[in-house]
Amino acid sequence: MFKIAKEFSFDTAHMLNGHDDKMNLLETITQLGQLNLRANKLKWQLSLQTHKIIGIE
Repeated sequence: MFKIAKEFSFDTAHMLNGHDDKMNLLETITQLGQLNLRANKLKWQLSLQTHKIIGIE
């Protein structure tokens, strides 16, 4: 699987709050930080699509 596809899948799954379908940016960034602390080589980051959605460019 391509890294961009994984980033988009992660963002899509974790940016939405299951109760009201609103973006949960704090939870997403927290979980990305926890994933990046692992010893494996893969590092996760917000996708370009997510940056545009939340206004970070």
